[in-house]
Amino acid sequence: MLLRSHSLLFSVSFVLPLLLVSFVDGKLSSSRELLTDEPDKRVDSGDTDENHDAKLANLQQNLAQLEMATDPPTNDELFTPAASLDVFKNIDPEDFEWINPNNIEAGKTTCGFLNAKLGSDDSIIYPRIKVYMCVQFATNQPAPKGNLVVHCGGPGSLSSCLDSRGNPEFIGQDNVDNYNVISLDQRGVGRSYPSFAHPECEYANYSLPINELEYTKDGIQDILDAQKEVVQECWSCEECGFFMKGTKKDDGTTITLHFLEYSGTLQLAEDLFQFMTHIEADKLSLYGVSYGTNVMGTFATVFPSFVDKFVIDSNMDPESQLLSLATGKAAGKNIRIDYMIYTCRAAQFKDPALCPIEDLRQCLTFTREVIADKTGTQPYLPDLIDLFFNSFGAGNDPTTIGDLCEKALENDVDGVLDDLCALGMCVLDDDPQKRGVGLISCDDYDGLTYIVGVQPTPPGVPYCYAVPVEQYDTYKGVPNLIVEGMDYAGGQTSYNDDMFIRKVLEFQDRQGRNVLIFIGMLMSNYYWPKNIPLPIRGSPLISGIVSGQLYDSDTQYEWTQKMRANFPMTTLLTSQSNDHVLKPGGPCMAHIVDYFETGVPGIVDGTVCGDPYPYFENLQGTNTSNYLFTDLL
Repeated sequence: MLLRSHSLLFSVSFVLPLLLVSFVDGKLSSSRELLTDEPDKRVDSGDTDENHDAKLANLQQNLAQLEMATDPPTNDELFTPAASLDVFKNIDPEDFEWINPNNIEAGKTTCGFLNAKLGSDDSIIYPRIKVYMCVQFATNQPAPKGNLVVHCGGPGSLSSCLDSRGNPEFIGQDNVDNYNVISLDQRGVGRSYPSFAHPECEYANYSLPINELEYTKDGIQDILDAQKEVVQECWSCEECGFFMKGTKKDDGTTITLHFLEYSGTLQLAEDLFQFMTHIEADKLSLYGVSYGTNVMGTFATVFPSFVDKFVIDSNMDPESQLLSLATGKAAGKNIRIDYMIYTCRAAQFKDPALCPIEDLRQCLTFTREVIADKTGTQPYLPDLIDLFFNSFGAGNDPTTIGDLCEKALENDVDGVLDDLCALGMCVLDDDPQKRGVGLISCDDYDGLTYIVGVQPTPPGVPYCYAVPVEQYDTYKGVPNLIVEGMDYAGGQTSYNDDMFIRKVLEFQDRQGRNVLIFIGMLMSNYYWPKNIPLPIRGSPLISGIVSGQLYDSDTQYEWTQKMRANFPMTTLLTSQSNDHVLKPGGPCMAHIVDYFETGVPGIVDGTVCGDPYPYFENLQGTNTSNYLFTDLL
């Protein structure tokens, strides 16, 4: 309670100089001018004493209102309640069509299709597209704390985000009871139509050939030439459903529109706004992680007065320059590898059994070479690193990975493959998981969408998409590149082969590892016909929590700091974890759960959640210690 009172006083001290300002005779004057006894410093030195007294009385009234505004708000004032279930049931089907309206009940989850306008220009009558949206209805109805939209990142995460961010183990039972939680398959993914998942839009293979140790100028040029053909085929694909017809309002002229020009994160924010109006919500609470911070940050930037609670975790760069994004993404992977190797060494100082590995870097290198030799492809290094992280963490026995690394030192290929399989990476078993296909007709299924080959479905639940399951499974990586291609300004690397090649080779010389990630990110809008770069994410009107992890390899902590600076009224929350996005049950996540429950951040700006050597849970005695850092004002 003390922290919340402190935050309130800070807000008053920040806002007070702004409120002690009045318009006098059409001119802006500060309270200092109004209160001065020197006639030549008044707005009008000819004012009568009667006018001056009236102005002073008006100022005193403003001060009294400000004092009232600083009283602790009641629970009803902290939240924006949702409309009744009848409002959800009675949405015009031309705007939003539920698959099974009978499931609109307290405590249930059901989904439907938003018939979204393709664009937002008022001078055009746009065609409609389908965006799949799901609502987990609060146990208490009408939901007293309103509507909470969640997005788990990607682009490419689906409405199954509700399985985590709508789970009481994650966000707390109180929040599940009192918020309607909303998730969706954004444009182009999952069940939404049109779909990005078409062979014509599969990006050129940019992985390093198995017999080459590094990229060359000629090799990169071959990749770029292949990508030019992909872009041409994707944008001209008539079977993909990308070409649509619109009408100009002024003269009725029919115009041709292209779906890919309206498929970025800005359009996702507009879809959320459309749905908000259909459910008669005054505001939405927002919770996004990873790429989801771009989603929620964009909504908060474009529609700041319609935001209630606001949490963004593991933040993307709030600016929209692709070269900077690619550099940060790739360099972050290197930071994570180096920190893991350091942590192993540091653990050995205390107890050699905590990391029984003689040379972790050699172990990683040899394991990667073994996978490449057996599969004929260069393995994606971050996946391998994640395997090592997971083997060390979560209370697992570190000797398991120790056995693998001992065999790597002995150049025992078969032994390394056996241990990899024991750890869950059977490199020769790559059949996608399709459990649940056909058990329920997708025409009748009104539940969450899951990612085939990545997320197992609950028993009896099918994989449902706007295209056949096998097709979606093959091309499910396409949305990430297309959305990034729309959202980010590429600069010279997007249209100049020599500049693209130069940047890749320079990065390879500096960083070495993870150049694959760098070149993949740069390719996302290479030769892309039209970009719609996002606005710089930020607003001085938004309060809430901006959180990040110090050793996050996917979204650098520097980006979290930049995002916090762009939302100056938010509270910075930092985890000392190596992980990407906060996990349930941790000390930082507890602060976010508390914020959604109370409506007020219960922490000071700059709170750091202590984490014991992130890869070895038993290295220190506790993982719940918090360190609070504040600036002296």
